[in-house]
Amino acid sequence: MAATTMNMPSHIHNGTVLYPSLDAYNSALYEYTRRQFEEAQQEARLRSEKRQASGSKARTHAPGRRST
Repeated sequence: MAATTMNMPSHIHNGTVLYPSLDAYNSALYEYTRRQFEEAQQEARLRSEKRQASGSKARTHAPGRRST
């Protein structure tokens, strides 16, 4: 019993040795995905603004095209 309880902390310690690299990888991955997401959001916002600006015109033109 005493031997197993003594071994546990060493296992936990061995585990923490691997974590810094994992944290670095996760943070880098997070930064990258966040940047990608922000860029995509900006593009979507610009696209929706363009659609709203030209959408009002397109909506008025569309019925005219269909009727003719």
